[in-house]
Amino acid sequence: MVPLQQLSYRQGALYAKTQKHVLVCVQARPAGHPRSSCQEKGCAAVWQAFSDEFTARNLWVSGFALTNTGCLGPCHLGPSMLVYPEGIMYSGLKPEDAGVIIDEHLMFDQPVERLLVPADVRAWDHGQNPVRNWRYGFRHGRFL
Repeated sequence: MVPLQQLSYRQGALYAKTQKHVLVCVQARPAGHPRSSCQEKGCAAVWQAFSDEFTARNLWVSGFALTNTGCLGPCHLGPSMLVYPEGIMYSGLKPEDAGVIIDEHLMFDQPVERLLVPADVRAWDHGQNPVRNWRYGFRHGRFL
């Protein structure tokens, strides 16, 4: 049971305030683009798997949010996603990974190590805003 002070009123219903927000990249680029895209690597199926899991488990009401988004940065590693408020990024996702991430990370705060963006890609982040840092990295040639 969620305490009343942790609820918010949206669109005519009571919802738990957001505990974690999942952002799944659905970026598309033309075929042959030098940076590739998550769409080329199957992000639509990953997005659908997360959407199906959220619906089946009724996570919307439990304080979890799911959003599809544009480029998160490491296109060559896609499909990619972020989990806030921790700012943890996953890459190389497959549809079957949705349930694992929900079970381990969202429910029990245990990031799925095998799906994390490689350490050499995230080492320069230092815990700051991942989206801003990815964009900075691309502008400054770190991921090209």
